[in-house]
Amino acid sequence: MHPAASGASPTLETHVPIDITFLRHAETESNAAGLWQGHGDSPITVTGRAQLARLAARMRGRRFDAVVSSDMGRAQATAAVLAQDFTADPAWREADLGEWEGMPRDEIYAEHGHVLEALRAGHDPRLGYTGERMSDVATRLHGAIGRLLEGLDDGSSALVVAHGGVVRTAVARALGARRALPLTGPLNTSLTTIRFYPRPFPGADNGHTGGQIAVYNDTAHLSGYVGLEADTSLLLVRHGESEGNVTNRWQGRFDAALTDRGLAQAGRVAVTMGAIDAVYSSPLRRARHTADAIAARADVDVTVVDDLAEFDFGAWEDMSPTDIKATYPDVWEAVYERGEDLPRGTTGETFSSAAVRVTAALEGIAARHRGETVAVVSHGGVSRAFAVTHLGLRFPERFRIGSLENTAISRLTHTARGFEVTSWNLTPHLESS
Repeated sequence: MHPAASGASPTLETHVPIDITFLRHAETESNAAGLWQGHGDSPITVTGRAQLARLAARMRGRRFDAVVSSDMGRAQATAAVLAQDFTADPAWREADLGEWEGMPRDEIYAEHGHVLEALRAGHDPRLGYTGERMSDVATRLHGAIGRLLEGLDDGSSALVVAHGGVVRTAVARALGARRALPLTGPLNTSLTTIRFYPRPFPGADNGHTGGQIAVYNDTAHLSGYVGLEADTSLLLVRHGESEGNVTNRWQGRFDAALTDRGLAQAGRVAVTMGAIDAVYSSPLRRARHTADAIAARADVDVTVVDDLAEFDFGAWEDMSPTDIKATYPDVWEAVYERGEDLPRGTTGETFSSAAVRVTAALEGIAARHRGETVAVVSHGGVSRAFAVTHLGLRFPERFRIGSLENTAISRLTHTARGFEVTSWNLTPHLESS
């Protein structure tokens, strides 16, 4: 992918990162029964073994420079299916849930909801009154990640087989969250990749050097894109490769066409999408042609929504990052080095204003399609602007969420609480291309 095509800074993308992929263990008997398990353990179910078989088939041929696992039985049983050699380490184990260990989920919510609400608000009580605090989990996880990174070279990768709470804690740490995030929890055998850069992100005011969420909660090896099927799901899709992506020019409202490769990507994502009730699109050709492929497969029409369009880059439209930096050095430095959210190209949009309009567009689509699954084809820049803003990050922190690949799918689940980001940047249809 060409990072500038979705508004990312080339300064960041020239650094060589280390990828850590977190894998949540397969379904256990406690998971199936709706029981909370922390330091307790239970065997993998028949469904869990089927999940592992599908995951193993998908990951066949994929290599990691290191594989580590929680020392819990369910994590080691998962790791053993994927790797002959792995290291078990108690630092990666699930949180100690204290008195909540083995209790039904519904009972915990009914009887101890006030503690859970305190956790969501950013307080730090002991789990189950006698277990760990989330700050304790974060501290041991911080140490485990640091030790793992120290043993890896730039450009390498690692697989960590762990638990839902561990993955959520790692993601929250990467995003700098101080309270519960509107994220659907990691599902059994889901894959989440966090990208660690060796230098601070450009414009970040806190010297943040790691923790970019590249992929979140990828369960594409299971039947469809697993979500909360009773709720409304928006499958947010970035358009296929365009001419501007290939030439590394910032397109914005410039109406570039798809390349032949982009058209092929559109066809492949259409096959992947599954049952779709409606398709919405940005008015720009690169999005429309991607949406047309999805709609044809689903046998529905495309509805165009202007507010799904990419950033307005003003005078920077159809310019390369190198030319922009040379022609507008002061504005470039303010936006991409100091982290000031100024109108792009002096006359275009700000990041925050684009986030407002695309959020309103997505809310409107969700309101019109309660209980349905809808494909929404848009662009990398505004999609990330929505995610960054919705997860409570500020403009200088936007690099904590990675750019979308061409035709990547991200699932947004709309519940009574509003949108949850259920998955981010899934590209299984491109894995064999």
